[in-house]
Amino acid sequence: MFRLIWLTSIHTRDFLRRHTPTSFVLDLIRTRHGLK
Repeated sequence: MFRLIWLTSIHTRDFLRRHTPTSFVLDLIRTRHGLK
């Protein structure tokens, strides 16, 4: 059980590291277009 949680947390961190920068940039673009 502990190993399952540990593996899940590692995969979640890896996923966030890969996808956070792109989603952050997309959010910036969306907010800029929304303000205009």
